[in-house]
Amino acid sequence: MGPATNGRTVVDFIPQVAGLPFPPPILRLSKAQRKTTPTGVNHGSASSGKQPSPPPAIKIFTIYKLGARKFLLDNNVSPLGCVPANIHAKKHNTSCVEDINQRVAFFNGLLPNVLTKLEKILTGSTLVGCDLYKLFEDVCNQPASYGALFCYGFL
Repeated sequence: MGPATNGRTVVDFIPQVAGLPFPPPILRLSKAQRKTTPTGVNHGSASSGKQPSPPPAIKIFTIYKLGARKFLLDNNVSPLGCVPANIHAKKHNTSCVEDINQRVAFFNGLLPNVLTKLEKILTGSTLVGCDLYKLFEDVCNQPASYGALFCYGFL
């Protein structure tokens, strides 16, 4: 399964802003292409947990061994309590299902320490986390500044 969007994802916008080529989706590349692509690859997928792949930390160690030292990680979770499917499936008194967002916030709060520990283990590396929760919050609080009229289902 591909990304949960028919448009671009965060991973697509970063190279655009930097003037770089888009990283290709990993599932569209052959094994040989995966080893030789100079742009990196996009691992984003709506069913990434179901894909037969090693845990993220093992992927990072593997890529580190190949020479990578700078990593941008999609390391936290967006406000899942604001996803339309959850809004319509669960009872709630606010614009989002807050108990889900509280669990997401707890999980997201654990992640910065993981990045710090990995940077210490991977000598000379830089790991930067992409804060998806904050990104969705910003977009939904100021949709016009992102070219949208409104933000349905999020915040």
